[in-house]
Amino acid sequence: MYDKVSYNLEQLNQIYHEDVRLDKRGRMFLKKTRGFQECRNPDFTPITAMRNGERGKKTIQIVFNFPHWLPLREPNMSWVELAAETQRSPHLYELLGEDCPLDVLGIIPGSLGNRKMWSDVPGEFYVEDEPRRAAINYTLFIINSSNQALFVEAVRDFLAGLSDKDPNDICDPLGNRVLMSTSSTEHMILVPIALLNGGKVAVIKVWETVFKKKRR
Repeated sequence: MYDKVSYNLEQLNQIYHEDVRLDKRGRMFLKKTRGFQECRNPDFTPITAMRNGERGKKTIQIVFNFPHWLPLREPNMSWVELAAETQRSPHLYELLGEDCPLDVLGIIPGSLGNRKMWSDVPGEFYVEDEPRRAAINYTLFIINSSNQALFVEAVRDFLAGLSDKDPNDICDPLGNRVLMSTSSTEHMILVPIALLNGGKVAVIKVWETVFKKKRR
């Protein structure tokens, strides 16, 4: 096991540098919702270039739901900042393939709700600190990119590299697809576990590098 530290609402706001809220179960939500676009194949159209009535447009707003406590660290870091520790794992890029064009800063495994992607119902990315014991279905990849255009091209190249999947409809057996952040400043993709090399077992192997030892 590893040491955990609980924080109050004011401390969490400072650690995350944005407004958060706690629910009755003690879970923590980032108040800001993040927009994501569904990517069916490498030829997807960026959301900024779409026009009303164009077919294939499918976006969703997603809320991030985290444990309110954090692993013992000094200085204090948010779950997103802790995810950067996974970058040191030698197995990180094995998840995406040797020729992956994405510069990955870190990953966070979790469960994405609202699979039907209803536009009027926000999705929820629920993060488990111990995914080994949880039913996770997606992994959030935080990507380093200098601008949105380069990020989009890298995502397209990544999708094109999923050569063992149907290039016209890339999804897992349940119909879950890759989701790309529509933010111009936060570059992220959500990838179904089943599309990653090694699946859940490989993701857990990388994620648990965050908890190998406490840092104080």
